[in-house]
Amino acid sequence: MKNHIIAFVALFTIGVTSTIACGSGMTSSGGGTPNNGGGSNRQQWSKKRMRHLREKMAEGERAQKTADRMDLVTGGNYPQRTAAYTRQRMINRFEWLALKRERKGLTANEMAEMQLLQRTLLSR
Repeated sequence: MKNHIIAFVALFTIGVTSTIACGSGMTSSGGGTPNNGGGSNRQQWSKKRMRHLREKMAEGERAQKTADRMDLVTGGNYPQRTAAYTRQRMINRFEWLALKRERKGLTANEMAEMQLLQRTLLSR
Protein backbone atom coordinates (compact mmCIF):
# COMPACT_ATOMS: atom_id res chain seq x y z
CA MET A 1 0.00 0.00 0.00
CA LYS A 2 2.80 2.42 0.88
CA ASN A 3 4.53 1.67 -2.43
CA HIS A 4 1.36 2.64 -4.33
CA ILE A 5 1.15 5.94 -2.45
CA ILE A 6 4.83 6.70 -3.06
CA ALA A 7 4.47 5.88 -6.76
CA PHE A 8 1.37 8.09 -7.04
CA VAL A 9 3.10 11.01 -5.29
CA ALA A 10 6.17 10.63 -7.52
CA LEU A 11 4.10 10.62 -10.72
CA PHE A 12 1.98 13.53 -9.48
CA THR A 13 5.11 15.54 -8.65
CA ILE A 14 6.60 14.90 -12.08
CA GLY A 15 3.36 15.95 -13.78
CA VAL A 16 3.01 19.13 -11.72
CA THR A 17 6.64 20.23 -12.14
CA SER A 18 6.58 19.63 -15.90
CA THR A 19 3.34 21.61 -16.19
CA ILE A 20 4.79 24.48 -14.21
CA ALA A 21 8.04 24.44 -16.19
CA CYS A 22 6.32 24.37 -19.58
CA GLY A 23 3.49 26.72 -18.73
CA SER A 24 -0.21 26.15 -18.46
CA GLY A 25 -0.61 26.37 -22.24
CA MET A 26 1.13 23.02 -22.73
CA THR A 27 -0.93 20.65 -24.84
CA SER A 28 -0.52 17.01 -25.72
CA SER A 29 0.74 18.01 -29.17
CA GLY A 30 3.59 20.04 -27.67
CA GLY A 31 3.81 23.55 -26.30
CA GLY A 32 6.07 25.06 -28.92
CA THR A 33 4.21 23.94 -32.01
CA PRO A 34 1.88 26.31 -33.82
CA ASN A 35 -1.75 25.73 -33.04
CA ASN A 36 -4.68 26.14 -35.39
CA GLY A 37 -4.94 29.88 -34.57
CA GLY A 38 -1.45 30.54 -35.89
CA GLY A 39 1.59 31.36 -33.80
CA SER A 40 2.99 29.53 -30.82
CA ASN A 41 1.61 29.64 -27.30
CA ARG A 42 4.55 31.85 -26.34
CA GLN A 43 3.72 34.36 -29.07
CA GLN A 44 0.08 34.46 -28.03
CA TRP A 45 1.02 34.84 -24.37
CA SER A 46 3.51 37.62 -25.07
CA LYS A 47 0.97 39.50 -27.20
CA LYS A 48 -1.61 39.32 -24.39
CA ARG A 49 0.99 40.30 -21.79
CA MET A 50 2.08 43.30 -23.87
CA ARG A 51 -1.54 44.41 -24.18
CA HIS A 52 -2.04 43.98 -20.43
CA LEU A 53 1.11 45.98 -19.61
CA ARG A 54 0.15 48.75 -22.03
CA GLU A 55 -3.30 49.02 -20.42
CA LYS A 56 -1.81 48.91 -16.92
CA MET A 57 0.67 51.69 -17.72
CA ALA A 58 -2.04 53.86 -19.30
CA GLU A 59 -4.36 53.28 -16.33
CA GLY A 60 -1.58 54.18 -13.90
CA GLU A 61 -0.85 57.39 -15.77
CA ARG A 62 -4.52 58.38 -15.80
CA ALA A 63 -4.85 57.69 -12.07
CA GLN A 64 -1.67 59.62 -11.30
CA LYS A 65 -2.78 62.62 -13.38
CA THR A 66 -6.12 62.64 -11.55
CA ALA A 67 -4.36 62.50 -8.19
CA ASP A 68 -2.01 65.31 -9.29
CA ARG A 69 -4.97 67.50 -10.26
CA MET A 70 -6.63 66.82 -6.92
CA ASP A 71 -3.42 67.77 -5.07
CA LEU A 72 -3.21 71.05 -6.97
CA VAL A 73 -6.90 71.84 -6.42
CA THR A 74 -6.66 71.22 -2.68
CA GLY A 75 -3.66 73.53 -2.42
CA GLY A 76 -0.96 70.90 -2.15
CA ASN A 77 2.53 71.32 -3.46
CA TYR A 78 3.47 70.40 -6.96
CA PRO A 79 2.69 66.68 -7.15
CA GLN A 80 5.52 64.21 -6.91
CA ARG A 81 5.56 60.52 -7.78
CA THR A 82 6.21 58.03 -5.01
CA ALA A 83 9.29 55.84 -5.29
CA ALA A 84 7.13 52.70 -5.44
CA TYR A 85 5.04 54.10 -8.31
CA THR A 86 8.13 55.16 -10.26
CA ARG A 87 9.89 51.81 -9.78
CA GLN A 88 6.83 49.77 -10.79
CA ARG A 89 6.35 51.92 -13.86
CA MET A 90 9.99 51.37 -14.85
CA ILE A 91 9.63 47.60 -14.33
CA ASN A 92 6.46 47.49 -16.45
CA ARG A 93 8.07 49.55 -19.20
CA PHE A 94 11.20 47.36 -19.18
CA GLU A 95 9.11 44.18 -19.42
CA TRP A 96 7.06 45.67 -22.27
CA LEU A 97 10.22 46.62 -24.16
CA ALA A 98 11.70 43.15 -23.60
CA LEU A 99 8.57 41.49 -24.98
CA LYS A 100 8.51 43.88 -27.93
CA ARG A 101 12.16 43.07 -28.67
CA GLU A 102 11.30 39.37 -28.60
CA ARG A 103 8.28 39.77 -30.88
CA LYS A 104 9.15 42.50 -33.38
CA GLY A 105 12.40 44.13 -32.53
CA LEU A 106 13.16 47.56 -31.12
CA THR A 107 14.12 50.86 -32.63
CA ALA A 108 17.46 52.38 -31.62
CA ASN A 109 15.73 54.79 -29.23
CA GLU A 110 13.75 51.99 -27.59
CA MET A 111 16.90 49.89 -27.21
CA ALA A 112 18.68 52.81 -25.56
CA GLU A 113 15.69 53.33 -23.24
CA MET A 114 15.70 49.64 -22.33
CA GLN A 115 19.41 49.69 -21.52
CA LEU A 116 18.97 52.82 -19.40
CA LEU A 117 16.06 51.22 -17.53
CA GLN A 118 18.13 48.09 -16.95
CA ARG A 119 21.03 50.07 -15.49
CA THR A 120 18.68 52.17 -13.35
CA LEU A 121 16.75 49.18 -12.00
CA LEU A 122 19.90 47.21 -11.22
CA SER A 123 21.52 50.13 -9.42
CA ARG A 124 18.64 50.52 -6.95
